[in-house]
Amino acid sequence: MASDDVHLPKLALICLGAPTVRIDNNAPEGSVIWRKNLALLVYLALADRHTASRGHLVGLLWPEKPEERARHSLNEAVRRLRGALGPNRLVTTGEQLTLATEALDVDAIQFERLIQTDPAAASELPAGEFLEGLSIDDAPPFEQWAAAQRERYNSLWAASLISVGENALASGALADAEAAARRALRVQPYHERAASLLIRSAALSGDVSGAQAVFRDFSSQFATDVGGVVGPDLQELIDRVRSGRWQVSRGAQVRDEPPLAGRQAVHRSVFAALSEVPRKAVCLVISGGPGMGKTRLINECLERAALDGALVVVARPLESDQDAPWSALRSLMRAGLSEAPGMAGAPPHALATLAGLVPDLAQRYAPSTAQDRAEIVGALAGFMAAVCEEKPVVIAIDDAHLADRSTLEVLEALLPQAQEFPMGLLLAVGAAASTPPELLRLQSGVGRSVNGSSAELEPLDDAALHEMVDALAPWCKTPEDADRLTRRLGFEVEGNPQLAVTILRALGERALGDGPEQPWPRPRSTIETPFPFTLPALLRSAVLARMDALADPTKDLLQVASVGSLAIDVEMIAQLVEASVEDVELRLEELERHGFVRFQDERYVFVAPLLKKAVEESCLTPGRHQRICRKAIELLETRSDPSSALLRLELLAKTADAAHAFDEALGLARTAMANGAFGTARRALAAAELAAGDDRDRAAAVVEARSELTHKPPPVPAH
Repeated sequence: MASDDVHLPKLALICLGAPTVRIDNNAPEGSVIWRKNLALLVYLALADRHTASRGHLVGLLWPEKPEERARHSLNEAVRRLRGALGPNRLVTTGEQLTLATEALDVDAIQFERLIQTDPAAASELPAGEFLEGLSIDDAPPFEQWAAAQRERYNSLWAASLISVGENALASGALADAEAAARRALRVQPYHERAASLLIRSAALSGDVSGAQAVFRDFSSQFATDVGGVVGPDLQELIDRVRSGRWQVSRGAQVRDEPPLAGRQAVHRSVFAALSEVPRKAVCLVISGGPGMGKTRLINECLERAALDGALVVVARPLESDQDAPWSALRSLMRAGLSEAPGMAGAPPHALATLAGLVPDLAQRYAPSTAQDRAEIVGALAGFMAAVCEEKPVVIAIDDAHLADRSTLEVLEALLPQAQEFPMGLLLAVGAAASTPPELLRLQSGVGRSVNGSSAELEPLDDAALHEMVDALAPWCKTPEDADRLTRRLGFEVEGNPQLAVTILRALGERALGDGPEQPWPRPRSTIETPFPFTLPALLRSAVLARMDALADPTKDLLQVASVGSLAIDVEMIAQLVEASVEDVELRLEELERHGFVRFQDERYVFVAPLLKKAVEESCLTPGRHQRICRKAIELLETRSDPSSALLRLELLAKTADAAHAFDEALGLARTAMANGAFGTARRALAAAELAAGDDRDRAAAVVEARSELTHKPPPVPAH
């Protein structure tokens, strides 16, 4: 090693890319970068303890020479290097030659360290193959060593790029994930994990044809150059991509997603937790208010899980489902659980017990009545064990606070028994006035008695809003314009991403139209400066523009359906528009293609309450609205089910018979409260409030009833 009183100049070895040497940041004399001298330095720099025997080095670099001449060549190389690098840089101890590590910097060593600690930083190092361009034809042993090192560093480089790409994919940065995958394939053209990353990135960004092209090119090149076929994992991935079954329907604008501003860390943590599903059960609870992005996160989880080969099923209960025992379980069965591969391997008594709760199963298995809740939990555990034996399963319940308590109670009891199952349970929980106690208990156990985590989608902060402005407001030509718009957004939307996107897109349409080029808000304007549009008018305009693409009968059906509830009653609508059920279903399919409705749980529902309200208020004259309401009320009077009774009261409250509707709705609310049907009670009170109008006494009665509902202890759910 170097002595304390001898200065060693700083030595930097660049091995990745075209090899070279820097001494105290300066170019060395020519003899240092002679091929075999440079090769000797690099070999010692990467050798164990930076040491090798002289006999080994002679055989490595001068194998064609006789022993004496080869040793002379080695001694001459050492002499020249000591003269350029300092006498103590190469130290001889007996037969051993050591490269001193003081003031030594080797990019390949730095790269290996970064791979372990910071793959993203490693991936940003200057690209280049190990000892690129350095060839020593008369030293085959060195060439073989260099080739092995080249392959090793290429593998490490590709692995770092794939790691960076997977992180980008998890955080929603699909373009960055794709770029990392392409760089990895340039380093290692036959790396199947890199090809998988590129295929998934393209598919998740909506470019399914591009994903298939990647597979075709990769498999063709693999067959030509390697002489084989790609592995089964990659083949199964492209089969899933081609099938399209992994895609979650999110309406017509599914690929027009806004940027994932301020949500990257939350998405990354949720996807990381979900990645454990192939090994064990995971429960993820995603909470947040309306418009905070819960459904988007759930959908992206489901798409990733399905693309990775899991069976995914999702239920989206409505408020009217709260008081229907087992409605969420039945929805999950209809969504795919009842057709899951492997379910035939479930114990017969488990299938019989579940068939007693789920009519779809009762068509195939003789149903039996469970004696108690524990028997139902055991049956579901046996069913899930068989299904998960075949492939991982991810179950999602969006708006889980609207799910029936029976299903929630069973899921709560199931999770501790299913910890070894490859199963995921995703629950999106909104800001509900009354969250079922079963759901509260389940939430409190996540991360404690149940493996998993909770993620709350908070309002966007100023930095996230600025990120959104940068992405969606290209008309802001200066940083000052962007800052001013961000401040105004912060004032208007209170961190709600859905409202922020609505405003920015409205401003974007104005910027692309005939509006003035003056930026909004204008410099030195107050925070009260009005918008250059009104949001209700904007919403009505957007709805009317989308309706222009509809056929007249479909447009008429949409207007009639908007008078009813979120869930569309096909038979009633058919009578109202005087068409057959088959014709109505065809028109609903057209509405689904245009993003007005979606098909879930064997029924059509409006994609959003706000959209339904915009159609109802913008497209119907008061007279026609009253005629539709009265005709629907007449049809509903012939029905006895609670949902029809509620809808009848809601429609009655919009007519001249509001006084009669108030008394009936308030009575129904009190009866529902007494029976523990709180979902029905809340909906009946909303109808009563609408019917009360400006009558103070009636409004006070609604307030009093709501107070009773809030303080009413929840009943024990029926078995």
